[in-house]
Amino acid sequence: MRIFYLSTALEEGDFAILSEKAIHKPNPAGQNFHDKLINALSRFSSVESYSLIPSQEGWVKEKSFSPSSTLRRHYLEGASRKLPRFFLLPKSIERAIEKGCRDVGEGDVVCYDSLNLSLSKAAKLLKKRKGCKTIAILTDDPRNISGTKAFYQKRILANSSSCDGYFCLTEGLYRLFCKNGAPHLTKMGIVEGIGTMKSPLGKPYLYYGGALFAKDGTNALLKAYCLSKPNIDLLLAGHGPCEENCRIASKQNPRIHFLGQISKKDHYACLSNASLLINPRLYRESLDEVSIPSKVLEYLSSGRPILSTLSTPIKESYSSSINWLSEEGGDPTLALGDWFTKHIGKDGSLIDVIPNESAGQVKADLGPDAIGEALTSFCRSLGSK
Repeated sequence: MRIFYLSTALEEGDFAILSEKAIHKPNPAGQNFHDKLINALSRFSSVESYSLIPSQEGWVKEKSFSPSSTLRRHYLEGASRKLPRFFLLPKSIERAIEKGCRDVGEGDVVCYDSLNLSLSKAAKLLKKRKGCKTIAILTDDPRNISGTKAFYQKRILANSSSCDGYFCLTEGLYRLFCKNGAPHLTKMGIVEGIGTMKSPLGKPYLYYGGALFAKDGTNALLKAYCLSKPNIDLLLAGHGPCEENCRIASKQNPRIHFLGQISKKDHYACLSNASLLINPRLYRESLDEVSIPSKVLEYLSSGRPILSTLSTPIKESYSSSINWLSEEGGDPTLALGDWFTKHIGKDGSLIDVIPNESAGQVKADLGPDAIGEALTSFCRSLGSK
């Protein structure tokens, strides 16, 4: 059995180049998840990773290379125009796999990023023409992706409705995508160990790192911090529509520090030294069923104290290690401000804060070895049928 993994994930160094130089910044959430999953799989099986790279700017070129004896990476240039991308790119991906690997067919397994239309179509072609088993990697509801049209969202769901198997972050995602009763494996995510690193600030701070959208609570966090005025600095990192609000706030308030989009290494340094890690994402029951705030899993693996809005799947597993805000939906500004007032002293120290004691458990549950072994076994169970 060979495992083919279709995504847009790049080697960490290549992704850093795009993050620094590209005009259209890549999505770090999808990058980090799929890159970690690819590497975890390669611990237990041979993996051929095929990644679409942006074609517009040319910072990263098409190439094939082997980071390890069990992992080969292939970068394929994506079409810059919509029509070629929609009609021709999936066939180009299929041909590239056939050219690079002989005798592709039954017994081989294709894992793919279900949120990418071209990759899902390529997986369908490999299933239809070569008899490969397909596993859709389900990380989110396509309707939650900002800027996508209804037609695109429907095609994403349709393309992955009849796979041979599913790897999903929640049971709600499985119910949303799967229409044929195929077997599935549900894991909330994948985490890495976060070691001790030098502090980016040299003094105590609150930290939020992630997507900078109003729906993710960025504006609510800024407003709550500015209104409650806790005696501790606020460090922000990430990218998105609320970047300008973060820049303005950092200029107006010397205690707010905005780093922009940073590397994974720098993000981990921010995590490992924070006095408190914050997830202010607005809670909605419909979102809760299909979306895991991956940053909270990262927060848990760091061992640092956490303040978060509700995520039911995470609360069911790691409830006692997180300071939870109100379970009510809507704007968390007031809840955040009240928490800052009650739990941050005049000297900036934290008061009556629940410690994060789940770092070891979350690594055992969701570390590369645990997830890599589980997904490899799942692939083998399908490939042998």
